[in-house]
Amino acid sequence: MSTIGDRIKEKRNEAGMTQLELANKLSVTDRAVSKWEQNQGNPDISILPRIAEIFNVSLDYLMTGAESKKEIVIMSKMEYCAKNDDPSMIKTLPSGKDENGKSLIDYAKQYNSKKVLKALIDNNSYQNYYENRLQHSLPAKIAIEIMLTCIPLNKEIQVIKEVFNADIRETDDDFIKALNRNDYSKENVTEIVCGFKQVFELLVKEYSNLSKMQKEYYFNLKENEVEGTANCWFNAYPFFVEYAIAENNKELYDKLLKQIEIHNAWVDSSIDAIRKQHYRDFEYQMQFFHGKKVYLRQSTLDYLISKKDYKLAYRVNLLLRKPHTKREFDLLEMEDNTTATEKEKEQFRCVDYHMIVLEEIEKLRDLKLIKTLLDNNYVNYYEMVYKLLKTNKKELYKFFIDNNLLELANHLMNSTGEKLLHESWVYFNNTSEDELKIKQTVIIKNESRQSSKNDKFISYKELANLSTIDIYNVDVESEKKDKNKLIECFELFKNNIFEKMKSIVEMEEKEKQDKIERAKLVKGLTREYFEGLLSSDNEKMEMVFVIQLCSLFDAILRFDYKCDASDFYGRMKQFFDNGPKSRDCDDGWGYMTLDTEYENQYVKPWNDNCELMNKLRIKRNSMVHPESDERVDLSKDELKKCLEFVFKVNGGTIVNG
Repeated sequence: MSTIGDRIKEKRNEAGMTQLELANKLSVTDRAVSKWEQNQGNPDISILPRIAEIFNVSLDYLMTGAESKKEIVIMSKMEYCAKNDDPSMIKTLPSGKDENGKSLIDYAKQYNSKKVLKALIDNNSYQNYYENRLQHSLPAKIAIEIMLTCIPLNKEIQVIKEVFNADIRETDDDFIKALNRNDYSKENVTEIVCGFKQVFELLVKEYSNLSKMQKEYYFNLKENEVEGTANCWFNAYPFFVEYAIAENNKELYDKLLKQIEIHNAWVDSSIDAIRKQHYRDFEYQMQFFHGKKVYLRQSTLDYLISKKDYKLAYRVNLLLRKPHTKREFDLLEMEDNTTATEKEKEQFRCVDYHMIVLEEIEKLRDLKLIKTLLDNNYVNYYEMVYKLLKTNKKELYKFFIDNNLLELANHLMNSTGEKLLHESWVYFNNTSEDELKIKQTVIIKNESRQSSKNDKFISYKELANLSTIDIYNVDVESEKKDKNKLIECFELFKNNIFEKMKSIVEMEEKEKQDKIERAKLVKGLTREYFEGLLSSDNEKMEMVFVIQLCSLFDAILRFDYKCDASDFYGRMKQFFDNGPKSRDCDDGWGYMTLDTEYENQYVKPWNDNCELMNKLRIKRNSMVHPESDERVDLSKDELKKCLEFVFKVNGGTIVNG
């Protein structure tokens, strides 16, 4: 008869475990395990549950050797057939449902019995099942159920054709409506939308296992796909792309993107052809054109950006309803570039395809860098053409070719410089907008061909009108000073930017130094410090109080209120002159009279404080310059009022009262 030790040894050997490994799991020594197995002792009863768990046996077996009785599972013959996926049993099964109220299709779906399902479909045994279900559910829901079940079997098209007597593409009216709604409040519509998304996701996940016919049926978008009939697969393309990208199925998403790009180009070219052919009744003719573009989902773009796949993100972006500019992606990519220095990132933000970005330039404080950026970049592409025409025609030609400006490239190669400048002026400063033109820092206001004697900047992105003679006047071969007024305006514009930034930098530096100087002057001059001086009856302490309070007040006037007079008296005068003034008001009878309420509340207290602070100034002068003839006495209460006023105006805001 076996013992506990024998059973431990047997199960340990079955598990391929050493005595030491078992000992470590039980937090005992391998010597203890050895004693158990040699029947020199038994494990402590508290350890037995842990041993049973390790060997996946019952505690009863471990202690007595009694095997647990196997659970007897009773199932119907239908369920047994589906569970074992044995289609040979189908002929022996009764029709209809079993004692559990389930049909063979129910069980086949439950156990994912592909062989049984295929046999049922081939023998049309599912027909009554789905026709019965149609009485209690929407057709679209049944179509979704069939597809989720039958796509892996390549039978969904056949089943739906036989159940609905229609193609899959004609079963999704509710889905089409739901996709075009902003409110998915109806439960059935929401369920259908989610169901179709599951179908789309399944098709993408099963892509490598799909038949050739399935791949062509679902994933081959025709160039001239139209909106004539309900077609969920047209609307499915945004989801196909998103799921393919999430699955990292490059073959599939690349195929889908190419098809969408070709199809959308067909829509654009068709509309252009209609516009050219029927320009007078274009809107009327468009009623008969049913082609529509495929627009991808913003969530697809967000996912790619989160993965930092900017190249693919920009390709997807071009297929959004409202695409972002390439500049936004370039900036994101540069910010994530770990090899670029902060200065390189800063310069990149300041230049957008040869154009200076004014709002970024204005964030810089490095004048040398600002000057370099302004000297080596442009504010209008006309300026770029003008300068490169004289210095680097090869680079200019490349710029034209890269941006598909073939006419300008042709003028560069075959026309005069004057002709190229003329065409450049017309193209880059006309009213139409594209991504290239809107990069320009300055757009020329060209509403008139009248010559302007006073060429000046009207506002940001606008320059004064210039004569056509000045615009086209360029001597490409000459080394003489340029006389092109437009170029002079651009240079002046950039020079003004530099001077503005120079002023800002100098002002900020002055403010920085002012803060340092102010901090030195007022260091230690706290309210507590002055109150301590006043609390003393020592005459010297009172002198220190007066002198130091005047110093604090003078610092406040200079640095907080920007009073720039040459002496303390002048600065005080500037300050108090900016205070409240007497004013008149209507007395209710149509006569103007002094506003006594305002006078008493603001003007009089302000003037009293002015007089009081002047007395403090005179007292301070008499202390610093004893030879002065001016003398004044201030009581303790008056000194306290001076202290209150100084700390009341401290911080840079004039207080009324």
